[in-house]
Amino acid sequence: MLDLKKVLDEIKIRGPNRVMIDEFEATSSRRAREEFGIEPTIIFVRNDGCSLAAPPQFEQTAYQMWEKEWVAYLRRGQVDMLLPIANYKGEQSVGIEPTT
Repeated sequence: MLDLKKVLDEIKIRGPNRVMIDEFEATSSRRAREEFGIEPTIIFVRNDGCSLAAPPQFEQTAYQMWEKEWVAYLRRGQVDMLLPIANYKGEQSVGIEPTT
């Protein structure tokens, strides 16, 4: 069984495994930030513990990549808990600019 607390702790320390930089490509958190200036606003966690983050313009693309495998998600600024993916529908923030 997936240990979501462990996954969350790893995200807090290392960031997500991958970050969407366009509709077709994801890269490391560091590269996304340093080379592309991308700060994700959402992180999805798959049933195998892998995480994929996205800025608002690629949120739908990220979600649709493994729609049936996502088990949890985390919004920017919400660092204390992962929410069940069942809560995700209907609250997508596509097109909303991130706040700093």
